[in-house]
Amino acid sequence: MNFLSITSRAPLLVSLLHSFCLESTVEFPTRNMHTSHTIIDNIFLDKKRFNIKVHPLINGISDHDAQLAILLNLTCPSKPPPIYSRVIDDHSIMKFVELLSYESWKAVFSKDNINIIFNPFSDTYLRIFQSCFPIKKKPIFSNFKPWLTHGIKISCANKKKLYETFKYSNDPGFKLYCKKYCKILTSTIDASKRKHYDNLISKSINKTKATWNIVKTITNKRNSQNKIASVNINNHLIRDPDIIANSFNSFFSSVAQNYTQEPSDNNFTQDPI
Repeated sequence: MNFLSITSRAPLLVSLLHSFCLESTVEFPTRNMHTSHTIIDNIFLDKKRFNIKVHPLINGISDHDAQLAILLNLTCPSKPPPIYSRVIDDHSIMKFVELLSYESWKAVFSKDNINIIFNPFSDTYLRIFQSCFPIKKKPIFSNFKPWLTHGIKISCANKKKLYETFKYSNDPGFKLYCKKYCKILTSTIDASKRKHYDNLISKSINKTKATWNIVKTITNKRNSQNKIASVNINNHLIRDPDIIANSFNSFFSSVAQNYTQEPSDNNFTQDPI
């Protein structure tokens, strides 16, 4: 379809695609001849969603120019995409073979033209295949370790090779060398971790929160959904969450000072100085 022609076909297609939020992006001729210019290759995209820049890419091979569409405001997803895989085991294979044997294939063998019988054969085969081997989504759990430098990765690979040799070696000197190498590598990894966490704390505005986030990361603890409904403060059952939070803050902010002074009857609710 030539978008430079005066016929009504191009406006009808543009109107139809516009109902799906797709607009024409090619505004230059894609085929240039001595006597005519046409736009017969077009790219339809959602201009409201993407910042698009389209320009011709002249390859010099034919009279058709290629079109290059650049999406300027694309961002990579923060989470890795899931992995899709089919469940194929002995049970599903037996079910697949059994369903294929029960199929009569009437629509396939009733015709002689192979181009006609291929579509019903493909539909039947794929229907059985999809039902026996369903697709399941497996999310990717990223194990990002920023403290794991390139040099440490090489050392870990060397450690793995040494361990494979260590199992079959009877040389005491080699075993002593392997143990020493592992000890040095462990201390290097600990130092790299410490340096990374120190940088996180030093660059953080809320150093206490950053410290607790590091502790949760190391101990692999998630945020608990358990909430404190009530607390007994000075023989009074308090349910107001603001009063409970302020009481805890007052207690922990003054606990060090209270240890150096004489005990008071209301240390728990004493305001910090």
